[in-house]
Amino acid sequence: MLFTDDKEMRQINSDYRKKDKPTDVLSFASLDANLPQALQSEETLLGDLVISVDTLLRQAKEYKVSPKEELCRLLVHGTLHLLGYDHEGVGKLKAQQMRRKEAVLLAGLLSA
Repeated sequence: MLFTDDKEMRQINSDYRKKDKPTDVLSFASLDANLPQALQSEETLLGDLVISVDTLLRQAKEYKVSPKEELCRLLVHGTLHLLGYDHEGVGKLKAQQMRRKEAVLLAGLLSA
């Protein structure tokens, strides 16, 4: 996991996604989501997350949540991407499925 600023995040987002702007979280999967379960184990590294602290803090203010809550949301969101969920370039039902899963996991994490 890498915590960075908007400047570096913009460069990473540009290099890997061809989007010349910072974003809140990027996920880099280690495995193909379609890899057979038999080839995975409990010790399999899902991948890496990159989080912009600048964007995290800005969004926490915008959403009127604590930085801790926004960090938890970004961790859940990024982890779902590592697990193969997506909300961009997929149908509305798949995007909603990811959002619902994110809400359930975040609620559980924040209530713990």
